[in-house]
Amino acid sequence: MVGESGDVGSKRNDHEDDATIPLKSTGQQQLPTSPCDDDDMINSSDYSSSSSKFVYVLAFFSAIGGFLFGYDTGVVSGAMLIIRKEMELTNGWHEAIVSATIAAAWIFSLFGGYLSDRLGRKPVILAASVVFTAGSIVMGAADGKEGLLAGRIIVGVGIGWMSTTVSVYIAETSPAHLRGRLVAFQSVLITMGRFCGALASAVAFTLYPPVTGRKEPVLMMTTDLLTSTKAAGGGAHHSHQWPFRLQWLDVLNFSSRRYMLGIAAIPAVIQFVGFLLMPESPRWLFSHGKPDEARKVLQRIRGPCHNIDDELEAIKASVDESERELEYRRQRGQTANVLIQILQSPPVLRALFLGCLLQMFQQIAGINTVMYYSATIIQMAGFYDTSKAIWLSALVASVNFICTFLGIYLVEKVGRRRLTLGSLLGVVLSLAFLAVGFMIVDSNAFSVTEFYNDKNDLCNSASECNECNSIVDCGYCFMDDPANGGVSKGSCLLSKENSTFLSDYGPCSNLSSTAGLSSSNAAGHSGFIYAYGWCPSTYGWITVLGLMTYLLFFAPGMGPMPWTINAEIYPLWARSTCNSIATSTNWFFNFLVSMTFLTITEILTRQGAFMFYCALSTVGLLLFWWLLPETKGRTLEEMEVVFSRPRTCPRPWDSWKIKKSKTGDSGACPEAGGESSKNVQFHDSSRI
Repeated sequence: MVGESGDVGSKRNDHEDDATIPLKSTGQQQLPTSPCDDDDMINSSDYSSSSSKFVYVLAFFSAIGGFLFGYDTGVVSGAMLIIRKEMELTNGWHEAIVSATIAAAWIFSLFGGYLSDRLGRKPVILAASVVFTAGSIVMGAADGKEGLLAGRIIVGVGIGWMSTTVSVYIAETSPAHLRGRLVAFQSVLITMGRFCGALASAVAFTLYPPVTGRKEPVLMMTTDLLTSTKAAGGGAHHSHQWPFRLQWLDVLNFSSRRYMLGIAAIPAVIQFVGFLLMPESPRWLFSHGKPDEARKVLQRIRGPCHNIDDELEAIKASVDESERELEYRRQRGQTANVLIQILQSPPVLRALFLGCLLQMFQQIAGINTVMYYSATIIQMAGFYDTSKAIWLSALVASVNFICTFLGIYLVEKVGRRRLTLGSLLGVVLSLAFLAVGFMIVDSNAFSVTEFYNDKNDLCNSASECNECNSIVDCGYCFMDDPANGGVSKGSCLLSKENSTFLSDYGPCSNLSSTAGLSSSNAAGHSGFIYAYGWCPSTYGWITVLGLMTYLLFFAPGMGPMPWTINAEIYPLWARSTCNSIATSTNWFFNFLVSMTFLTITEILTRQGAFMFYCALSTVGLLLFWWLLPETKGRTLEEMEVVFSRPRTCPRPWDSWKIKKSKTGDSGACPEAGGESSKNVQFHDSSRI
């Protein structure tokens, strides 16, 4: 942490000048800073046109952590439709397996900032890669729900550490004009991971659906089939060709879930190996008494022909100011605890409050409800074919991935504030559209045509699907009959005890675990499907359109902006701690929303749940219109200035028409005053 080393912020050694860089404790000869002549050196103001390619490599290997989280989200969304049937999971177990990773990430993100300050950004990212790899292997090897739950908890530990450190590392190593895009690149890899995970689920679980209730070893099972076929007098074609083909399908069926969950270890290993070659954050090095190494690393990142003196002096001024403040507190007998300092610093506290609000509203806007449960939501809308639901889920994830590139393009064009507000406005409208879509689905429910009058339960009193599902422990049983409009022989039946996939009696009392898959009828199944908690519908396309519209607006703004803004608005001495607090806020509300979604849909109905998220997002839109400043183009050392000025209620035209003020707070009213950098005491005015 800042202040633990007595030589922090010390002046450069006598031998260190602008022409040389001392090597790190190697005893080797000093090398010149660059082969460039003085005329070839690039000043900070001209750096925007000559960025070093190394900073992109660094951002890529850092952002792989986002891909890991995204892949985990995407693969689980589709896999849970199959895993729930195979393991006969209740709503509670379904929510627990989905939410276990989030809960672990929330808890361990609280320690991520401390570890990052003590050990450095690089060691924490390397450790997170190792932990994620271990968790992926456990998930791939799990035979039951308990093992799967344990693997997802271990993965959550790695994600928690990664999420608190990666964005800070990228922000601290990026030049100001690229910082927004490079931090937002992490969100691109998150959405890319979600798309790859959803696509992997669609390919593995749809092209090779699980074999009914089969838990025996594959080779033994195939041998038994071969023996039984011969015993039945099967000819050569039946005794060789069919079992041989079935063996390969069974291998894929038996292993697909393991492969799709365990394969996430591969990008984690790639990140680990690649990051071994990456440097530590130069700002962390400088704040821990290693100015020589910080200069060497910063020159490597910026390029050999870039003059880094101004940037180093700005970092030094920030560290010196933190040291002076810490020494002043010690002389007065006050605590040096970072949390106490944050609470006693109004600009930092204001920034932290805003950062936590951004992370909170990102989650309560329902994004990870949409991503974790996208296949389930699509099935709720009436797409009872599991194969189709998973492929549509992959389509939705692709929209999320593609639209995130729009955010990377716009973040440095229109700024953080406009992008966030425009995104959130679209999210509000999309959630309202989703709610209306579910209302239309519910108003056109299929009728009950088959009754079992010899049964005395309440299920027989329902006249249509929605009424049936509103009765406790009842579900809608129907035949998948495309020739007659898709649904026939509909009945409302009591669920079997401790099951939401089978009825207690009737044609849905003895369904296979593949009921509802596209290949079920072809495989000789009855064609009946038991819909518990949802209804088949011909209007499900409205909900799919709503999901895609939601992601079209969410992905460019509310997806990357909370991470981008949080990575840049805190001073160096509080950056890791504040980012850790804000990240843990994100994970807490992520856990809360994902753990309660299915329960909320039962209590408020599906349309009620999305109207609830719509109302919460509206509150967020109003708050950010009031609180969110513009931070585009400011250096990390200048952010305290942005949050040191008072605010009054902005007029609607202020944030769109007023040119950026000296503090960069274009979202603030001009009558709010606002000190220029020269009047602010936080930094050396000659360097801002």
